[in-house]
Amino acid sequence: MNRPIISVVMPVYNGSKVLASSIESILSQKGVLFEFIIINDGSTDESEEIINLYMAKDSRIKVINQSNQGITKALINGCRAAKGEYIARQDVGDISLPGRLKAQLEAMRSNSRLVLISTSTRFTTPKGELLYTNDQSPDQLQAGLMLSDDQSLNGPPHHGSTMFLRAAYNNVGGYRAQFEVAQDLDLWTRLIEVGDVTTLEHVYYEATLEANSISAQKRDQQVATTEIIKSCIVARASGLSDSAALEQLSNLKRTQTDDQKSKPSALADYYYYLGSNLFDTNPEASLSYLVKSFKLKPARWKTILKILYLQAKKLL
Repeated sequence: MNRPIISVVMPVYNGSKVLASSIESILSQKGVLFEFIIINDGSTDESEEIINLYMAKDSRIKVINQSNQGITKALINGCRAAKGEYIARQDVGDISLPGRLKAQLEAMRSNSRLVLISTSTRFTTPKGELLYTNDQSPDQLQAGLMLSDDQSLNGPPHHGSTMFLRAAYNNVGGYRAQFEVAQDLDLWTRLIEVGDVTTLEHVYYEATLEANSISAQKRDQQVATTEIIKSCIVARASGLSDSAALEQLSNLKRTQTDDQKSKPSALADYYYYLGSNLFDTNPEASLSYLVKSFKLKPARWKTILKILYLQAKKLL
């Protein structure tokens, strides 16, 4: 195999049920020379066997097997092994739509200042029901990664939809092991300090919102970590090291360990989120998810009101 132009990096932990579709969505990409680095993060299901089957058939697949260390260390190890000029991310369970890698590569090569590119992303339930599409514009991405007057930060539509220049990734220090969550936002806010960022407004990525995703289970930790990232940005902008801000992460991890939501509560919030997003576009599916949420968290009045409205609508 010739030296790849793109290294696609995908961590996997117990993703056997959805792994094949994600792998095939990358292997079917046309018009680009790439390697596909899959990091098996200590999976205990059939993920390793599935990966090995695909690797035996396609030399573009490279596998890193490690003990379960979490997504951040898996990403660090995967990106360290990358040989391509560009690194593209892919999350297990998600789909890279046809033409994604070629379109992002062409855009990156058209502007030597670009260090990061994303693409609009379609979000679905595990059953494939369309929740919404995040069709972020280049200006929105640029503004979202710069601290504004309202002190908000917003990254690309999805971590898995991104591609970045490997040299720039290494230059800013890559993913940082201190970040258990929001490791992507930390990276993007450092990349924008050394180059330009953009996004393709065409939808080239489909992400599935799973109940066990980090964003679903660790929302409070995500919010707290984002505040630390803001402190890092301010420190660097002042010409200082952000090491003092990073020290807050160890304290955050200790406090968050005991504060994480119970599984029933987190699952109730997940079903409520799905039901709310489907409320106008898919009432039948919305009602199903809202009822599941109600059974786990019956005290939420907004859930009750939405269920009553949808049930009344069915009778009309």
